[in-house]
Amino acid sequence: QRAEAAALAGLLKSKPGQLAERVQTLQTEVKKMRKASEKAAAPVTGADLLRRAEEVNGVRLLAARLENVPVKALREIMDDVRSRLSSAGVACLATVEDGKVGLLLYVSKDLHGRFTAPALIKEVAAPCGGAGGGRPDLAQAGGTRPEGIDEAFAVLKTLIEK
Repeated sequence: QRAEAAALAGLLKSKPGQLAERVQTLQTEVKKMRKASEKAAAPVTGADLLRRAEEVNGVRLLAARLENVPVKALREIMDDVRSRLSSAGVACLATVEDGKVGLLLYVSKDLHGRFTAPALIKEVAAPCGGAGGGRPDLAQAGGTRPEGIDEAFAVLKTLIEK
């Protein structure tokens, strides 16, 4: 039993006297991960998101925060949004992952005379404590202040209203 307890302690990176506590902690983590996985598994599509879009100064604007979505998945969702938002459109998607903000911003090609994604993302990412860049149609930014996402969306709306 001692050998088995020592082996388990090694596997669980714990001391033999703390095995029950460590197992309880791991069970709690597994439960949280399962819930997060279930939420992430619920597919969000570009069509779902575009229902939230609003008309601002002749531009169809989508600004959406997605919870528990990794940045890689956010890119896939943005691709879906881009395919559905062919003209006069701007989309900004935000997520928070491990306390860090991820932003993607798309500007349809017909609007590049008015603004580009890199120009917009610099100002939009500022309230989130971040910066970014990219191509004229798509830019990405990161930040460290998740509480700034609502302000970032307000900045974007103001920029498009001008």
